[in-house]
Amino acid sequence: MRLLSYASGLSENGGESWCRGCIIQEGFQPPLLQVVFRDPLDTSRVMRADFTWRLGDGRTVVLEYDGLVKFRAKTMTRGRSVEHVVDDERSREKALSRAGVSLVIRTNYKQVGERDTLISSLLEVGIPRRPVAL
Repeated sequence: MRLLSYASGLSENGGESWCRGCIIQEGFQPPLLQVVFRDPLDTSRVMRADFTWRLGDGRTVVLEYDGLVKFRAKTMTRGRSVEHVVDDERSREKALSRAGVSLVIRTNYKQVGERDTLISSLLEVGIPRRPVAL
């Protein structure tokens, strides 16, 4: 139930809310939600990042939560193959880099549920964390 207290209307789905709650519950700095980035090569290309941290060393780190629906639901794939969806993600990550994002990391339902993978990914890239009481 405590995770529900971290819910935000800015999250685009329940998976993102759950992921954010886990991040905060594990003592990490709460991320900014749905930060807008524009591709400088195509300013009409607007991208929203699921989670963003602007770190003290000047880096901007984005965490994207990938639900399986992104690859399976016709409303999300718009008839494209999984390969096409993955290629689009790679193109988006390059555009985010051009827009000033230093690093994009990805997570999914399984990794958030296991927590250790999510925690190590966030620690590895330097997301600030306060000590967690046992």
